[in-house]
Amino acid sequence: ETVARLTNQEFVQKIALDRSQHPEVRHAAVVAIESDAVFAAVIGEKKPYYIKSADVWQWLSIRVKAMKDQEALKRLAWSAEPPSIQIFAAEALVDQPILADLVHRHPEKRVREAAVKRLTDQGLLLAIALNHPEEVIRADAARRLEDQAALAKLFATELTEGIRSAAVGNVTDPDLLRKLSRDPSEGVRAKAAKNLRDEAELVRLVDEDLPQVALAAAENVSNQEILLRWAKSHPDSKVRWSAIQRRGEGVETEPLVAAALDVCHDFNVA
Repeated sequence: ETVARLTNQEFVQKIALDRSQHPEVRHAAVVAIESDAVFAAVIGEKKPYYIKSADVWQWLSIRVKAMKDQEALKRLAWSAEPPSIQIFAAEALVDQPILADLVHRHPEKRVREAAVKRLTDQGLLLAIALNHPEEVIRADAARRLEDQAALAKLFATELTEGIRSAAVGNVTDPDLLRKLSRDPSEGVRAKAAKNLRDEAELVRLVDEDLPQVALAAAENVSNQEILLRWAKSHPDSKVRWSAIQRRGEGVETEPLVAAALDVCHDFNVA
C-alpha cells in the first residue's frame, strides 16, 4: 500500500525494476508506473515478476490494452511472457507497419491473428490477403478490405473461394457486384446479391440461379408485379414466402392468400 501511494515516478520505476524486491512489492510499483516504456521494460522481462492470480491478469490485460506508446507495445508483442500478454499488446497496437510485421513474422499464431484484425491500411491488407501463407490470415485481411479499387484487384487475381467469400460482403461498386453475381461460387454469388441493386440482374438471379442465391436476390427486388409472380409460382417455397412478405399495401390479397397457403403446405405447417 505504501508503494502504491508513491508519486515519485523515478523511485517507483526503480522499485519496479529491482529484481531483489518481493513480487508483491514490485507489482505495487508497476501499478503506480505511468510510463508505458518503463512498464513494458518490467512486463517484458524474460523471467516476469507477476503474481499468478486472476485479479493480476485482469489488471495486466486492462493496463496493456490502455497503452499508447507503440514502441512499448511492439516490445511486449514480441517478447513478453506468456504469449497472452503478447496478444494483449497486439490488440492495442494501431501502428500499421508494426502490425503488418507481426502478421508476417510473429511465431505465435494467436498474435498474428490478433494483429491482422487491427490493420486498416488497405494496401497492407491487400498484400496480406493475396500473399500470406495462411488462409485464415488471408481471409481475415480480405474481410477488412473496404477500398473498392483494392477489392477489384483482389477479385481480379484471387481464385480461392474462401478468400473471395470473405471479401465480397464489403463490395459496393455496382460493376464489380454485377461481375460477382456470375461468380462460379454459389456462396460468392449469394453474398454479392445481398448488396446488388441492379433490378434486372436480381430478377435474373431469382429466376435462374440456385435457391441460396435466388433467396438473397429476392430480398432486394421491389417490383410488385414481379414479386406477385414469384409469390404465386416460383419453384422454391422460401422465395415464394419472401415475395409474399415483400408485397406492398393496396395490392390484391386473394392471390397472396392462395400463395401463402401453398407455401405453408410446402413447409408442412398447414
